Amino acid sequence: MLKIRSNTLIIGNQEYRTPRIAGGERGGKLTYRSIDNRVVERLLADFHLAKSGGLDPDIVANAPLLENYSLAIGPSYALSGVVSGHPHLADGRHIVTSQLFYLDPERAVARTLSRWYRLGLPHGFQRN
Repeated sequence: MLKIRSNTLIIGNQEYRTPRIAGGERGGKLTYRSIDNRVVERLLADFHLAKSGGLDPDIVANAPLLENYSLAIGPSYALSGVVSGHPHLADGRHIVTSQLFYLDPERAVARTLSRWYRLGLPHGFQRN
């Protein structure tokens, strides 16, 4: 059983204090929101898939692309970069993602609070 209660994550009989979660960028500053059960359930399911090597190729293929990315450190870890293919943001926009939960540079994927991202080249690298 999994529940969220006022910044407490409950898994089985264990309780874990959870911080408020970075929810994206607004005006260049990270905004915050608490996570709900659906978000946690999706994250856990995605972690299990990633760990088992069973990531759905369609999910990754249809994920937004983040180019010229780097780690953004604030109240939580996030990624910063230039996005394309995002369902809500214009192509070519520089963004800071929601909180980063999973990063696999070898498979060129990242999972944030809200979605998967395909990773292009990191900041400072150029294509030949």
